[in-house]
Amino acid sequence: MDFSRYLEAIQAVYDAQGLELETHAPARPLAIAALESEWGIRLVPALRNAWMQADGAGDGMPIFMRPGFLTAYDFLSADEVLSRHAIWERLSRQYLGYEQETLRDRHIAPGWFHPQWIPFASFDGNTLVLMQDYAPAPEGRVGQIIAFVHDPDEVCYVAEDFASFLRGSLEAIRYDPEEFLISVEED
Repeated sequence: MDFSRYLEAIQAVYDAQGLELETHAPARPLAIAALESEWGIRLVPALRNAWMQADGAGDGMPIFMRPGFLTAYDFLSADEVLSRHAIWERLSRQYLGYEQETLRDRHIAPGWFHPQWIPFASFDGNTLVLMQDYAPAPEGRVGQIIAFVHDPDEVCYVAEDFASFLRGSLEAIRYDPEEFLISVEED
């Protein structure tokens, strides 16, 4: 699934609940280039295209839902990604040698954080974060989607790529649109 079709489907969910979906204008190509330069990567086209269509959405304006969980995630802008990533890098110094309490999925490299885990969506600041993985374990693949969950801290495998994630997210949203939009309805 591509992001433009995904956004159309999300717009329909908002419309059905009588709510307005507000996304930001497309990201500037220079902002995307800054992300790539900062981390020495080339974004997987699917995520790059998402930012080129909407540079995130406002706080409390969910765009994603992690399949199998009742948590809606905000889509981060390119600038938010840079600032949050910097926070994670600073915090990660406290977690050198970190080992997850639960068995980590074989697709994900060890550690509390890796500089090439690129956040693109979050819930409640940095409590729950969806990231695209550019440094997977040998069994993983570049571009897979992983999630950071705080308390207890763990990193979980979500989907093999952005398109698969979008399909799973949309299925979860359509299954429970009221839960997905609960933060929007409270405002």
